[in-house]
Amino acid sequence: MRLVAGGCSCTAHSWPTWAHYLSLHYDDYVNTGHGGADNQTIARNVIDTAQAGDVVVVQWTGFDRFNTFKDDSSKDFRYYKKLNAQLLMVEQCGMDRKRPTGRWVYSGSIAPNREFLKQFYHPVERFRNTLDAVRSVVMHSQLVGYKLYNFTMTNWFLGETETTVDPRLVKMHEREQFPHFYLDSNCLKVRDESGYTDPIVYDRATGWVDKHPQPYPQWLWLKDHIAPELGLEIDTSIEQQVKLDQQKLLDGGKFNE
Repeated sequence: MRLVAGGCSCTAHSWPTWAHYLSLHYDDYVNTGHGGADNQTIARNVIDTAQAGDVVVVQWTGFDRFNTFKDDSSKDFRYYKKLNAQLLMVEQCGMDRKRPTGRWVYSGSIAPNREFLKQFYHPVERFRNTLDAVRSVVMHSQLVGYKLYNFTMTNWFLGETETTVDPRLVKMHEREQFPHFYLDSNCLKVRDESGYTDPIVYDRATGWVDKHPQPYPQWLWLKDHIAPELGLEIDTSIEQQVKLDQQKLLDGGKFNE
């Protein structure tokens, strides 16, 4: 059985994520996640990948993300041959894999873009677009014939820029009645409760600080939340490798994933 994982950088990152540890329970595995992706991108990548008989687990990101497209023929795309999500996104925009003429700009949260926030942003509009993205994947799963499970990176009704829940968003979500949509917790909440919250200085040359959930919180998120929803009996022997991955990260080691 094949696992297809969808999401943003909490799904596909520089170190193992929940998707990697979950994939150890399946015969085959495709990760369509991409750092900074918005929910429309996540939906497109899943729809372009999922097939009948797959198990598809999506970790939706903050609804207030907004990705843009830029004409750019100078970008060296040879690196992206290793990244399934990048190849998908090149083809989705009518470009040749060998000669792409543009690229998506994934800035993650739109919070720093004050001009955009003042002129265009409203949580109802962003959340409506996100619900449309989820709906498209739900309908695709029913049409094609694969099992779909939905989880969230952060509080589903707060996104990344909001501080109070707009009750309209709750009503909009309830109206959809999505199957297998888990809202009891989220990945960042598990990170914050895990004790592994100190930022990682992952690039010592630039001093770039990484606050993404580390391997052990990712494991907790999988073990305590995702696996029970899937009805999956988790292989607890994997935890030893998780602890090694966690220590490797703290020691400054690099990962291929």
